[in-house]
Amino acid sequence: MCAAFIHIGLEQRGFLPQPLGREEAIPVSGGWATSCGRRGGVGAGWKNPRMHLRIAPDRQVTPSACDHCGSEHLRICGFLNSEHGAFAVYYASLYDHGGVHEAYVDVVMDDVWNDSPLDPSPNRTTFGCRVGPVEGAPAPACSLVQAARFHEGDPFYGDRLDRDRALPHPWLPLFWETMDHLLEHEPDVHAHVYCVNAAPQKN
Repeated sequence: MCAAFIHIGLEQRGFLPQPLGREEAIPVSGGWATSCGRRGGVGAGWKNPRMHLRIAPDRQVTPSACDHCGSEHLRICGFLNSEHGAFAVYYASLYDHGGVHEAYVDVVMDDVWNDSPLDPSPNRTTFGCRVGPVEGAPAPACSLVQAARFHEGDPFYGDRLDRDRALPHPWLPLFWETMDHLLEHEPDVHAHVYCVNAAPQKN
């Protein structure tokens, strides 16, 4: 966990959620989580309150234009796996507006992932947050925002939570844990938010 990372709404971390849907990881041949080869989802994660997440290596990094100012930013799409199998899909948009480094991250979670991530269960849920400078905070902070705000009506994202509905949601602690992992281990997100060079350094 990043020690410098500050959660807005941190009080929710103590909330003890109840599992949704199935808890068993169901074997599957092939499928989109090829690095794990199993369905997992949020339901499986409840067996171990401290997950062991890892980012699948085949993530996509795409330059894109900002909808507001036209400046170039990076959009990253990747998969997260846990020890139980496929866990979540994340999208991160990395902006630099006048030297202000911020990231908007959507995390798509489900209680079980089918062979195709395009086939959501009824509990498919997306959390959204902004990561960046906040007045009065000594380090980059995370604020809950409207999830997948440009994808209204797209069934892939399931229930697109805003801040008010995300705060009491039983999966919020897992979302914060996922964000901690992304900020520490997603190379482009970490480099952008903490303003460090992602390129390997020669001795």
